[in-house]
Amino acid sequence: MRIITYQELCENAALSQEFYKTIEYENNPDIDAIIADVKTRGDSALIDISNKFNDGAFSSADDFLVTQDEIKEAYNKVDKEFIHQIKIAKKNVEEFAKKQLGTLSEFSLKKSKSELGQKIIPLERILAYVPGGNYPLPSSCIMTTVPAKVAGVKEVILTSPRIKPETIVAADIAGADKIYRLGGAQAISAFAYGTESIKQVDKIVGPGNRFVTYAKKSVYGTVDIDFLAGPSEVLIIADGSADPLLVASDMLAQCEHDKDARAYLICNSKDFADKVKEIAYAILSNLETSDIAKISYMNSFAVVDEGLFNACEISNKRAPEHLELVVADENKFLNKLTNYGSLFIGSWCAEVFGDYVSGTNHVLPTNSSAKYTGGLSVFDFIKILTYQKIGEDYARELAKTASYIAGKEGLYAHKAASDFRLNRKKTKFLDKIFSKQNRTQILAKLVTLYFQFKRHFYYCKNINYPKDKCIFALWHAHQCGLYALEEREKTTVMISNSADGEIIAQAGAAMGLNVVRGSHNRKGAAATIEMINAIKAGNNGAITIDGPRGPKHKVKKGIVEVARLTGAPIVPMSWYSPSPFFLKFKTWDEFCFPLNCIKMKAIYGDPIYVPLNATDEELEGYRLKVENELKKLYANLTANFKNL
Repeated sequence: MRIITYQELCENAALSQEFYKTIEYENNPDIDAIIADVKTRGDSALIDISNKFNDGAFSSADDFLVTQDEIKEAYNKVDKEFIHQIKIAKKNVEEFAKKQLGTLSEFSLKKSKSELGQKIIPLERILAYVPGGNYPLPSSCIMTTVPAKVAGVKEVILTSPRIKPETIVAADIAGADKIYRLGGAQAISAFAYGTESIKQVDKIVGPGNRFVTYAKKSVYGTVDIDFLAGPSEVLIIADGSADPLLVASDMLAQCEHDKDARAYLICNSKDFADKVKEIAYAILSNLETSDIAKISYMNSFAVVDEGLFNACEISNKRAPEHLELVVADENKFLNKLTNYGSLFIGSWCAEVFGDYVSGTNHVLPTNSSAKYTGGLSVFDFIKILTYQKIGEDYARELAKTASYIAGKEGLYAHKAASDFRLNRKKTKFLDKIFSKQNRTQILAKLVTLYFQFKRHFYYCKNINYPKDKCIFALWHAHQCGLYALEEREKTTVMISNSADGEIIAQAGAAMGLNVVRGSHNRKGAAATIEMINAIKAGNNGAITIDGPRGPKHKVKKGIVEVARLTGAPIVPMSWYSPSPFFLKFKTWDEFCFPLNCIKMKAIYGDPIYVPLNATDEELEGYRLKVENELKKLYANLTANFKNL
């Protein structure tokens, strides 16, 4: 450790440059080639490169993932004390992460019948990278995975080359959804771009060597990253109240990470610096990792600043990963210290506690990047999204300013978008009340009341009502006949997503029908699957088989397919009322319902079964049969209403 004075640090340009120097990640054609190869060839490149650099021994992509059996085997290879201590560390990190997340909240701001707000959305899928090497790093599993799980990330993937049982167990305890044994720049490329067996992630976090760090820099933009982590570092501000033994041990704790790691000491006397140096070399003489730590320590610095008047200035400019404050009165310094990854206050507060167990995260910004970012946290795994819902009055108010600024910027389409709203005829009060949306809701309430009235006081007469489970088929214009169905709680009806459909959907649900929304052109697949599952579960089905967007009175193929897949027969259904008073909706098929109490009648056809192995030609025949039967039923009902 070199001992210099504050004056020397300021006046000696070479010393100052070395003290404050940062690493620049210059172009690396070899790493660029690895990234491009994996991006192009996928799993094949991943296997070849990993085997070449001894980052794994893979024969196929099936070897990438750690299986559940291998996870169980890993637990058998570690002792119970390891599992116990990892769970303690996980608990503390999780507790702190939950407290962090609690500082954020969603909100809305009401202004002139308008609303602006903030939503907090977790990322979908992230990769936690944990370095391999001679020693496992289970602590990095905890630090990268736990905050992501607390944030609500749906899928947390962890990867580590030449993965050890300790890493596997720690990753499992931390909550990783999948564990891979991949590493190096090739792993970063695989998860950034995806391969045949690996799905692309949204973000990559975690420490790594300079090759991994360069790879993270290269893929940034395709995916997000936490930051570019360089060699580890600690800066300790200490006065005469500090214990030189503890200061020396904390400096060496960082130096043993890497030959490029650095430890910095700012103290108020040369005697203290000499004591620390003497103790450090004594520790190094018996330290198992002295071959690395000694090189790093010899390149580290102690700056003697009498009175420590300039300590905060030096620290903020260096912006260390770890900052220790070991002084008699820390309050003189706390508010002046602004750039650090994590702060450790007092002689009892060992930096290694933060590395492993206290609860704060050990994935911290190095290379002076603490000037603009903090350490890894739950905030790295969420998106803060804003929204706005602007009403007419507030829009007119905003449009004036927006139009003016857009004009000054020469963005005339922007200006026009504001002006069109500003100059638009103001909506009258009655128009707002009877808007399409409001009109739909009003009609839905009226139809619901009418259905309930008919249901309780004037039943529809059913003719030839089926006894067994079936799929009722009725025209879109005949949806009012739904109230005639018996066992409505066991009937699932598919109703279109149109405005008219919304009216019947609300009314049908009020009668006890199970309603799914969808049609041939609107979310049909999801609704059809829901309908099939309901029928297979024992419900009757009911499907309206024409609609505003299709040819009038033409049965769609969908109902025939549902019948084929479920085995339930199609029962055509039609209803009629001779009432002269109908409320009609403005659709092509004049959807309507009677307003008086003249009794309605519903007639049901014979069951039509569709075999599972029916050919396309046969399916078309069944479709036409349903269509013709519906026409016959309606013609019969209207011609012979009194006699039926």
